[in-house]
Amino acid sequence: MRHIPLLAAALAALTACAPAPNADVTKGRMLPATEAGILSAPAFVDPVAGLAPVASVRHSPADMTAAFLGLGFRLESGRELPYFSRFEGPVTVSLTGNVPATAGADLDRLLQRFRSEAGLNVRRVSASEPASVTIEFSTRRELGRAAPNAACFVVPNVSSLAEYQANRGTYRVDWTRVTERRTVGIFAPSDASPQEVRDCLHEELAQAMGP
Repeated sequence: MRHIPLLAAALAALTACAPAPNADVTKGRMLPATEAGILSAPAFVDPVAGLAPVASVRHSPADMTAAFLGLGFRLESGRELPYFSRFEGPVTVSLTGNVPATAGADLDRLLQRFRSEAGLNVRRVSASEPASVTIEFSTRRELGRAAPNAACFVVPNVSSLAEYQANRGTYRVDWTRVTERRTVGIFAPSDASPQEVRDCLHEELAQAMGP
């Protein structure tokens, strides 16, 4: 049962997906259960900050299965996903851009959860190394020019904000065309509070990793 909290978090995060022909990004917005009609997960908290832990919630296998299938094959916009997609083999993650002071430690704790709770082969690499998932930090203004109304977002087949902007509106960055995840870019604000940065890391990396 210890895998359920991480799975529930990943499932809830997947509800934020919203690709469309002119805005093929996965936006940083979580749907409430009443809107999505499916399971939701609590906001993420920092275990080091001394905040009260979130009470665990039990769901039946049928509920978990329905949530997994519903979130895995439907985007926030209502578009259907024809495929499940995932990384094949080990996953590497790097931080680039104007990285906030707290982001490195928060990412390391999150990756440890993926390893210990889900048994995933995922590790952090330096910014100079090629990575499966590149997390680039930019100002809110820069992010707003690329994806208005998105606090943070994740895009397939790119490793930088410039690369996304060059391919925006093309099939290359359309989640409905992805059959295997090879490279994913996460774009988060460098001028946000530590809790906002933490939330973006949890939500967007869960989305980047896939079901």
